[in-house]
Amino acid sequence: MLEKTFGERVRLFRALKNLTQGQLADMLDISRHHMGCLERGESGPSFGLIRKLCTLLQVHPASLFLSSDQEPEYPEESQVDTSPLQQIPFMSGHGTWNISIPNGPETWSRQLWQTLGYSTSREPSLGLFLKHVHQESRQAFEAFYRQLASGSIPPPESFWITRRDAVQRKIQARGDIIKGPGSSSPLACLSLLDITEWLEMQHHLMYNQNHLQNAVLQKTRALSRAVEETRQELELRKAAQEFAREQQEKMESILNNMDDGVWSASWPDMDILFISPSLSGIFGYSTAELQKNNNLWFQAIHSEDRHIVEKSLLDLPREKRKSLEYRIVRPDGEIRWINDRHWLILDPSTGTPVRVDGLTVDITQRLQIRRQLAESEEKFRSLTLNAPVGIAMHEIVLNPHGDPVDYIFLDVNPAFETQTGLKPSEVLGRRASQVLPGIENTSILSFFGQVVSSGDPMDFEFYSSPLQRFYMVHAYKISHRRFAAVFIDITSQKQMEQALGESERRYRGLVESQNDLIVRVDTDNRLTYVNDTYCRTFGRTREELMGKSFTPLVHQDDIQATLQAMEGLKVPPHRIQVQQRAMTVDGWRWIFWEDNAVLDEHGHIVEIQGVGRDITELKSRQVLLQSIFQASQDVSFVVTQNMPHSGDIILEFSPGAENLFGYSREEVLGKPVAMLHDPADIPRFPDIHRTLKENQPWRDKVNLVRRDGSTFPSLFTVYPFEYDGKDSTLGVSIDISELEQARKILEKTAITDHLTGLMNRSRFDQLMEEEWRRAKRGGHCLSILMLDIDNFKQFNDFYGHIQGDRCLQRIAGILSACLMRAGDVLARYGGEEFIALLPDTPLQSAVVVAEKMRMSVENLGMPNTGSQAGPFVSVSAGVASSCPFPGMSRQGLIHQADMMLYKAKSLGRNTVAWQ
Repeated sequence: MLEKTFGERVRLFRALKNLTQGQLADMLDISRHHMGCLERGESGPSFGLIRKLCTLLQVHPASLFLSSDQEPEYPEESQVDTSPLQQIPFMSGHGTWNISIPNGPETWSRQLWQTLGYSTSREPSLGLFLKHVHQESRQAFEAFYRQLASGSIPPPESFWITRRDAVQRKIQARGDIIKGPGSSSPLACLSLLDITEWLEMQHHLMYNQNHLQNAVLQKTRALSRAVEETRQELELRKAAQEFAREQQEKMESILNNMDDGVWSASWPDMDILFISPSLSGIFGYSTAELQKNNNLWFQAIHSEDRHIVEKSLLDLPREKRKSLEYRIVRPDGEIRWINDRHWLILDPSTGTPVRVDGLTVDITQRLQIRRQLAESEEKFRSLTLNAPVGIAMHEIVLNPHGDPVDYIFLDVNPAFETQTGLKPSEVLGRRASQVLPGIENTSILSFFGQVVSSGDPMDFEFYSSPLQRFYMVHAYKISHRRFAAVFIDITSQKQMEQALGESERRYRGLVESQNDLIVRVDTDNRLTYVNDTYCRTFGRTREELMGKSFTPLVHQDDIQATLQAMEGLKVPPHRIQVQQRAMTVDGWRWIFWEDNAVLDEHGHIVEIQGVGRDITELKSRQVLLQSIFQASQDVSFVVTQNMPHSGDIILEFSPGAENLFGYSREEVLGKPVAMLHDPADIPRFPDIHRTLKENQPWRDKVNLVRRDGSTFPSLFTVYPFEYDGKDSTLGVSIDISELEQARKILEKTAITDHLTGLMNRSRFDQLMEEEWRRAKRGGHCLSILMLDIDNFKQFNDFYGHIQGDRCLQRIAGILSACLMRAGDVLARYGGEEFIALLPDTPLQSAVVVAEKMRMSVENLGMPNTGSQAGPFVSVSAGVASSCPFPGMSRQGLIHQADMMLYKAKSLGRNTVAWQ
């Protein structure tokens, strides 16, 4: 191993820790370079690198080697490079074997005999030499010899021989041809070199080199890891320092740019320790003034609210955290509302309070906006809650084929119960078929289905069998599958004539069939006499009734009123009339009693005689007449007759008509009915007369004219009518001004974004469809601008949703101001997205408008600390333009603009992209 002891590893680690960052970089480069050399099999540069490493680490190169007691592993002989032997010059002292060519004598040098282990020379021969050559090399040596003897120089060869003393030696043979002077025969010279020691030296050198390379490789890897770990540690320290610096800058930026004030004070002395710059803006004092005078902030608190702050500080040790709202008075006299949240900071070791930290928010504007919103919401709620018409929100239910089969009640206004008799708790969340059985088989589902599918509002009349009422209904779409129905009960108008006739018939039948009940009671209200009619009415025998009080037969709610009325018998004329409900054999019935007191000579009551009549039917008729009379105050009835050369003349004018038109009956009798109609509706009179001749009523919405000249919308119905034996007409009018006003408000609410005041996405889609059709007819182009506030989520997270809403409102106003033409449209498309429609506008002009919007928002200078696009609030815009052509749709154009918006964001935001 490279480090043999723990002490050496410690020394090496300390050496690495003491290196400078530049030396570490050099170390890493050296180690990487050396590893590359070793992996490529390049040993040459390694020794120079080892010296540089040892210099940097201040260690001796010997520390990199293995100890001498380790057994070396020698390389294979084939791995030994014998090429250096080729550079050894030919010398006779190497051991030579000379052969005269072609068949001359052979001579061996003394060194050759010594190489073979002979001390004296003998007769040289090939056979003698081959005896010393290893068996596996003999054939190769013999071929080498034959080639040299034939006069050709063979390449050098190495052979193992066995000396005479059995010692193994490695011999390298080299051949050469030496030509003699003149015509003498050439001489073949065979030089034999003993390379045994040289091979052993090469083996040792290769082993040491391989071992050194492996040792340096391991050492370098260890050094690389140590250097890399040290570098990573330095980078982590640097990153931590950079992160701390960024966090400090971010905190300072937050404190310097946030509208809310941050402060810290000692406890319990409340000496100012820190205040943010924005706090001075809230209180109107400079930071230095607030820090110099610790009581200045308390003096700024409104005198009526100081006790709130004092109590909060007294309660702080117990509650640890407080939040309160109070007023302050600035130096200029301006009064502001602030929200102050503060909490106690404890010493971690002792748990005792050491200081108070707080956050102060100026909520003056928030409270003003809250009040304004509350007032606006209250006005709208008041209009909806106090509207005399019924308003209901529904969701249509479709079958798999898309046909309407039912609808669900989502919400209703208070007048809903008045108009239908159904309580909200009975209908909300339920299907209409559950509330009004059989309604699924009526035409109203078809009408509501058309409203939802087409998006067009619809007016129609409808008769509800379960409720037995007629209604005038105005329905319009709110959103996908949802719609609203505004309706008014017109049953009284429909049933007026029938109700009057029926009431009269019931009255006559009541009078003709009346049977009186006759009783006598004592002063304790006990029955002393009853006639047969009384017994039949109550299903009791005379014996069961006599001596008993009559009060058990009276409805509990009417007993007190009856007894109180009977007190009137004690005073002249000793006669009273009273109505009460009584339990008869036919159930609860209304009985009218006329009682007379029988007095003694002293004027004391001794008996009471009473005559009673069942007035249940009469009571019902009175209730009906009362409801009709009440309805007639709001409903106009006008009887007219067509006179030759005079037109339709007014013959009768009801009290409701007087209330509605402002004329008295005497002012209009005998005058043309046209005076009550808007001139624009006069041409419709012939159509009314044609419908009446078919003995059918005519009904529609018309504009009528009051005495002061003002017009109002009315639900107007004309019936064929007989008056004084002559054909006449009965016109019935209901003022639907409030209904129309509620409808317009609801329609506006349905198409407007409540936060920005811009049109919403539903209304934009309608206008887009209209402009697309117009562009298709006219052959001109449309341009779409899709805009999105950059990093708006970070804005909301950083500044809060209230500031986010203000940001949306300000940007909506800025973008609207950039549209100069009346036909240009801007809408809030969802969240922080806006969309603009520019009819008859080419791409270049649309890009100019988009760039104007982008720059206007940027110039607003509204801070956005969390934005990646810049320090201020900005928008990205995508622009697309197209002329309608086959295969192109309005959705496709919007999709193109959306893709360009995505491109603008990918380019870094706060830019405009177009196609």
